Amino acid sequence: MPAFRGVDSIGSTAMTCIVENSTRSGYVQYKNYSRIDGKSNTKRRKLIFGKNNFRNVDKDNCYGSGAVFQLPLDSAGPEVEIRNTNLKAHYEYVGEISTPGQKVNFNTLGSYDHATLRIGIGLPKLTVGKNISGSVGLRIFGDSDIRCAEIATSIAYKP
Repeated sequence: MPAFRGVDSIGSTAMTCIVENSTRSGYVQYKNYSRIDGKSNTKRRKLIFGKNNFRNVDKDNCYGSGAVFQLPLDSAGPEVEIRNTNLKAHYEYVGEISTPGQKVNFNTLGSYDHATLRIGIGLPKLTVGKNISGSVGLRIFGDSDIRCAEIATSIAYKP
């Protein structure tokens, strides 16, 4: 489980294909350990993505779909501890060739994007007035760590 837990996404795209929206589904699975008042309990949880979590993409003849989801948060206190580990995410949908009467070769790409934070240094500032002051500020940027899986060979479709 990553240390920073924001909103992540999982999905795929393919050239010359369309997404059948009614077939989109997925889940996030992880191991949950909780200790409350000295008692421990380990269980697996599955969260089914809701329809509000699905997003479709249509860009440069690539079509696809994905889901966004909040990573589960850990918690620790004097009488309560909750740890989540072993995250697995799954997303699927049915894609169909957008030109079913034509012979087509295409490829597909799956991706998992993890939200991260990046710290940068702001521009130096100098203020001159009654007093002279200066600063170099830190800035926090939203970023993402993207992992992709591409099929090594193209897929041949023949009507």
